[in-house]
Amino acid sequence: MAEKAEHSTGAARPLDDFLDELALATLLKVSRATVRNWRAKGLPGYKLGVRWWYRESEVAEWFGATMRRAQSEVATARSEA
Repeated sequence: MAEKAEHSTGAARPLDDFLDELALATLLKVSRATVRNWRAKGLPGYKLGVRWWYRESEVAEWFGATMRRAQSEVATARSEA
């Protein structure tokens, strides 16, 4: 039986849908420290015991939202200049 992780909503999801910190760093070709820095800035993750897990779809959503926010800030700065 697959282990389950609890999201803040309390919904159980199989761990098969998650990447651990090293797997995410490898996938994105960044260091584990970069993943930790992103997590401190809001990257969604789930702590299970001492390990952090990341859902690939949520990571992609976070990057998309971060990019949209940055583009909006650039557009606002340009219009004010």
